[in-house]
Amino acid sequence: MKLADALGALRRRWYILLAGLLIAAGASYAVWNVVPPEYERTATRLLLPGAATLPKDANPYLYVGGLFQVADILVRAISADDITALTDGHPGATVSVSRDVAAGAVMIVSVSASTDGAADEVLEQVLALTEQRLTELQDEQRISPAERIEVVPLTDATASVVNQKNRLLYTVGAGLAVVAIGAILAVLTDTLLRSRRRVHAAAGDDADAEADVDADAEADGGVDGTGSPGTPVDRTGSVDARGGTDDVTDDGTGGAAGGPSSPADRGTDADDDIDDDDVGSHEERQPREPRTGRHRRSHHMNASPYRFQPVSAGSVGAITAWDPDSR
Repeated sequence: MKLADALGALRRRWYILLAGLLIAAGASYAVWNVVPPEYERTATRLLLPGAATLPKDANPYLYVGGLFQVADILVRAISADDITALTDGHPGATVSVSRDVAAGAVMIVSVSASTDGAADEVLEQVLALTEQRLTELQDEQRISPAERIEVVPLTDATASVVNQKNRLLYTVGAGLAVVAIGAILAVLTDTLLRSRRRVHAAAGDDADAEADVDADAEADGGVDGTGSPGTPVDRTGSVDARGGTDDVTDDGTGGAAGGPSSPADRGTDADDDIDDDDVGSHEERQPREPRTGRHRRSHHMNASPYRFQPVSAGSVGAITAWDPDSR
């Protein structure tokens, strides 16, 4: 379907499109209220080397360059099972623990939840788990307390950041989906209705054409010379209602000898068919109704390039070609 046809269908079925727009507005409003916003909190932690590993009176921040490997190990020490256990009581909450590539020994902990309180609670639990895992790793290596790496807070989020991105995406997606469905229904409805109208119109034209054919057939050959249904038309010289013939004489030689009857002969057939025993003179006879069926048959036969002409009274007739101009 072309774009112009689709636009025309939407214009004709605007009420379906309008209903789709109203439903889309309602669906978008419902999704906006059902889908909650996301509350995000982020905290950063810095790894510092132990005091025993530094020169006397040295600045510890000048020696954090080699701790990025420890940060990578600590990130991998927090497994997916630990995150699942922490977010069990808060459906929809997500946790991200990573290392800041630019800072090296800085760890970034991000939490997203459906409420501000849930985000704060999960974040505190993840930060505590990070320190716990670092302690467990150093305990396994039996590192002295003076040489142990410490986790120092850099930033702590005191309030959550409201993220409406997913909420907005769901709302807009629901509205667009309903509008698209309404537009498709409008186009399909218009196509179906127009197809039905074309079928009905074609059926009506066929019925009219069939009625015209029946009327022509009835006027042409379905009625006899008397005007009532009777003997079908015989295109080869059939007998009329009073026993006469259109072109073949009673002795079987008239048609062959004289050929097609002239208009004058056809005009006097009504007098030739009257027997001598008829009562009354020619002037006293009642005028007969014109034999419309017979005259139409004669016209069709005279217009045909072939004529049925008997060879003799007792022989089989033959169809011979003749020149219409010879009439």
